[in-house]
Amino acid sequence: FNRWTAIVDHRAGLPAMACPCGVKYPNNCAHALSQHLIETGKMKPHPPGASKGGCCPKGRPIRAKDFTHGLFRQQGLKKVYNPPEGNAMIYCEDEKGQGHVYRGTKDKCVVGTGSASQF
Repeated sequence: FNRWTAIVDHRAGLPAMACPCGVKYPNNCAHALSQHLIETGKMKPHPPGASKGGCCPKGRPIRAKDFTHGLFRQQGLKKVYNPPEGNAMIYCEDEKGQGHVYRGTKDKCVVGTGSASQF
């Protein structure tokens, strides 16, 4: 990955749950993480900060960059630029600027579609 942003969050995580929208977004990291955050009460559907047209029919964000450009900040989380020791909300980009978001460590995804090492 080209750019590393970890958002330190030591709250307990749970496995991602299926979204009630019923739309298939294959391997969509933002959809998986936002579904988890909404189902666990850490985020509301159609959050401010999600890009226009950037949510599924049930209001789950589907763009990874939306997390780093506002959704993480709304939760009171702070950016760090070194891999955290414990689980964190993580946003990273590849050399083409493609974003990826998940909860875990640099090498292990606990909620989402894969870790930064797998991206």
